Amino acid sequence: QFKTAEPKEKRLLPCDAELRRWLDTYGMTLKPTSAKAAKWLIESHLAPFFGPKDLGNLNEEDLLRFAAAKLGEGLAPKTIENALGVLRRVLNLSMRKGSVNRNPATRIGELMRRVGARRATETPELEYWTRPEAEELIRLSREHEPRLAPPLVFAFSSGCRRGEILGLRW
Repeated sequence: QFKTAEPKEKRLLPCDAELRRWLDTYGMTLKPTSAKAAKWLIESHLAPFFGPKDLGNLNEEDLLRFAAAKLGEGLAPKTIENALGVLRRVLNLSMRKGSVNRNPATRIGELMRRVGARRATETPELEYWTRPEAEELIRLSREHEPRLAPPLVFAFSSGCRRGEILGLRW
């Protein structure tokens, strides 16, 4: 006779406890500043928001609700992405152990880039120098600060940005 395996009893994985367990276990693999940042993200944002919610029941909507709540509190999109990156690591490890079936945070970088792009301020009107304004600026630079005249002439004639001009080498 063959004995059928008893199905494993599904164990609840409270988010807050799993995040803290991850930091206790893997904190030693992080640089000290990264470990400190992860601890702050867990204790200040992730654990209070997700609390004892089962890690296996998290979905993308939960992560977007977290992002929306934290944006509402004034956190920068990059900080939110870093926090969700910690959660993504915990979920990846849980998947490897077989504790959860999927990781809803795998696409969080893409989602947060879209959130950040949506929140970026748009320039309502394109601002530019008129020809007489540019000519006057070049004239004044030749008179008062001659070393700035060539880069200004180059900038106005080429349309290069400041960083591109400053990055030029002979």
